[in-house]
Amino acid sequence: MDWTLFFMRNGYGLYIWGSIGMCAVVFVAEVLALRARRRALQGRVAQMHQTPQTPQMPAAHPSAQFRAEP
Repeated sequence: MDWTLFFMRNGYGLYIWGSIGMCAVVFVAEVLALRARRRALQGRVAQMHQTPQTPQMPAAHPSAQFRAEP
Protein backbone atom coordinates (compact mmCIF):
# COMPACT_ATOMS: atom_id res chain seq x y z
CA MET A 1 0.00 0.00 0.00
CA ASP A 2 1.34 3.39 -0.99
CA TRP A 3 0.71 5.83 1.87
CA THR A 4 1.12 8.84 -0.39
CA LEU A 5 -1.83 7.75 -2.51
CA PHE A 6 -3.83 6.99 0.64
CA PHE A 7 -3.35 10.53 1.96
CA MET A 8 -3.73 12.24 -1.43
CA ARG A 9 -7.10 10.58 -2.14
CA ASN A 10 -6.98 11.17 -5.90
CA GLY A 11 -6.18 14.86 -5.47
CA TYR A 12 -8.93 15.51 -2.92
CA GLY A 13 -6.84 14.67 0.14
CA LEU A 14 -6.64 18.22 1.49
CA TYR A 15 -10.42 18.60 1.27
CA ILE A 16 -11.14 15.16 2.77
CA TRP A 17 -8.64 15.30 5.61
CA GLY A 18 -9.47 18.93 6.30
CA SER A 19 -13.15 18.04 6.61
CA ILE A 20 -12.39 15.14 8.92
CA GLY A 21 -10.13 17.37 11.00
CA MET A 22 -12.76 20.11 11.31
CA CYS A 23 -15.39 17.56 12.34
CA ALA A 24 -13.03 16.27 15.01
CA VAL A 25 -12.39 19.81 16.28
CA VAL A 26 -16.11 20.59 16.44
CA PHE A 27 -16.82 17.30 18.20
CA VAL A 28 -14.14 17.94 20.84
CA ALA A 29 -15.35 21.53 21.32
CA GLU A 30 -18.92 20.31 21.83
CA VAL A 31 -17.82 17.76 24.44
CA LEU A 32 -15.81 20.41 26.30
CA ALA A 33 -18.73 22.87 26.18
CA LEU A 34 -21.10 20.23 27.56
CA ARG A 35 -18.68 19.47 30.39
CA ALA A 36 -18.40 23.15 31.26
CA ARG A 37 -22.18 23.61 31.25
CA ARG A 38 -22.63 20.52 33.41
CA ARG A 39 -20.08 21.74 35.97
CA ALA A 40 -21.67 25.19 36.05
CA LEU A 41 -25.12 23.69 36.56
CA GLN A 42 -23.86 21.40 39.31
CA GLY A 43 -22.28 24.42 41.02
CA ARG A 44 -25.52 26.37 40.82
CA VAL A 45 -27.51 23.46 42.24
CA ALA A 46 -25.01 23.02 45.08
CA GLN A 47 -25.16 26.74 45.82
CA MET A 48 -28.96 26.66 45.89
CA HIS A 49 -28.88 23.86 48.46
CA GLN A 50 -26.38 25.70 50.67
CA THR A 51 -28.11 29.08 50.93
CA PRO A 52 -31.37 29.24 52.86
CA GLN A 53 -34.27 30.45 50.81
CA THR A 54 -36.37 33.18 52.38
CA PRO A 55 -39.95 33.39 51.21
CA GLN A 56 -40.66 36.63 49.39
CA MET A 57 -43.96 38.37 49.08
CA PRO A 58 -45.14 38.60 45.49
CA ALA A 59 -44.93 42.08 44.07
CA ALA A 60 -48.19 43.93 43.73
CA HIS A 61 -49.55 44.31 40.26
CA PRO A 62 -48.41 47.67 38.81
CA SER A 63 -51.97 48.80 38.26
CA ALA A 64 -52.77 48.31 41.98
CA GLN A 65 -51.12 51.58 42.94
CA PHE A 66 -53.43 53.60 40.68
CA ARG A 67 -56.73 52.23 41.96
CA ALA A 68 -59.10 54.73 43.46
CA GLU A 69 -60.17 54.24 47.04
CA PRO A 70 -64.00 53.88 47.38
